[in-house]
Amino acid sequence: MTRGWIAAAMIAALAGCAETGREYVEVPLFVAGGEPSFSSDGWTLTLTRADVAFGPLYLCTTESASPEHCESAILELTSAVTIDGVDPSPQSVGTAFGITGTARSAMWDYGISWLPTQTRARPLEGAVDGEHSARFVAQVTHEDGRAFEVRADLAIAPSTRGVIVVRGRRVEEHEITSSDDALTVRVDPIAWWQRLDLDRLAARAADGEDPVVLTPEDDADYDALVLAMTAGELPALSWGAPE
Repeated sequence: MTRGWIAAAMIAALAGCAETGREYVEVPLFVAGGEPSFSSDGWTLTLTRADVAFGPLYLCTTESASPEHCESAILELTSAVTIDGVDPSPQSVGTAFGITGTARSAMWDYGISWLPTQTRARPLEGAVDGEHSARFVAQVTHEDGRAFEVRADLAIAPSTRGVIVVRGRRVEEHEITSSDDALTVRVDPIAWWQRLDLDRLAARAADGEDPVVLTPEDDADYDALVLAMTAGELPALSWGAPE
């Protein structure tokens, strides 16, 4: 089943609100980042830029969010938003729309989607700089005085038409109500960067590559970032307006 089917299921669910007693809802959406740096084995890495595109987002009543199991998508953000991953303060970015009910799982893209009606994956409004899933700039230093910069532009696109990048993500079970509700999405890019091999990056810098630029062409550290964002330290979804 495809994302178009999910949208159709939501439309059908919304059309039946009067019969089921459910109500339309507009849930304020907030986003936040995390801490900018970490230290390990004499190295310190500090992210000076960590822009992350998030969305579209679909919340489901089933415990496994996927096109095959999400027969009742009850809340959705159909666009994408850009999150400043090194700003931990929550920022209001818009509204998710749906119906009242219990959310148990979620699925989402990172600013690039492949809709069933398209011939290829395309960036959405809200993609980083209009085309990327994420853009990172990091300053790396060692206690012995070595220093270099690392840059990475990531394009995380669905591999197949109608597929969503992150599926089956369990979230805190929550009853979505018609009022006094909100959803916060928090990303932690520094956790993604802890998966990289800083000694390997330092060797590249020592060979004259500064800044070190991560690319999808046979680059283990680029792949490590993608894996962390899609199957590792995933964004955290929490309910309630931030204080």
